[in-house]
Amino acid sequence: MTFNHVFNHVGLSVIDVDAAIAWYTKVLGFHHVPKTLEFDRAQDPNSPIFPIYGATLHKGRFAFLVTGNGVGLELFEFENPKSEGVAKPFDYSKGGFFHIAITDPDPHSKAREIEAAGGKIIGEPITMLEKNHAYCAYVQDPWGNVIELLNLNFAELGIRLGGVDNL
Repeated sequence: MTFNHVFNHVGLSVIDVDAAIAWYTKVLGFHHVPKTLEFDRAQDPNSPIFPIYGATLHKGRFAFLVTGNGVGLELFEFENPKSEGVAKPFDYSKGGFFHIAITDPDPHSKAREIEAAGGKIIGEPITMLEKNHAYCAYVQDPWGNVIELLNLNFAELGIRLGGVDNL
């Protein structure tokens, strides 16, 4: 049997790490591990981030946030070269990262709150299963990263959809 791995964290690139920390802690209640870390090739050429991203990366900052179930959100601000932010407009047809999903008891209200806090609602909030009370909404944070809001955790959603077994 294959080991069922635990989801550890998601990394997002943002153009302003301090603003993103403030937004994600205020709007979604994530907890900030209280130190924003910096990497600067001129000061520490042996920093472990540089072998990952290569010779063109010179400077940036990152922060760790923790969700209510212990999954992390790592925020990166690349300063040299400067991040251009998320490609806009959002294009679901492109491969790769699509969204992160957050559990909230009232996705429709949370979507409106996110919009009021500088985010954007994508499309219309939907009812996935009326009889099973499964609701979701899609939004973007102020930097264009897509967030799916669900009122159920993923396992419960799968059970209600009838497609998940052996949990």
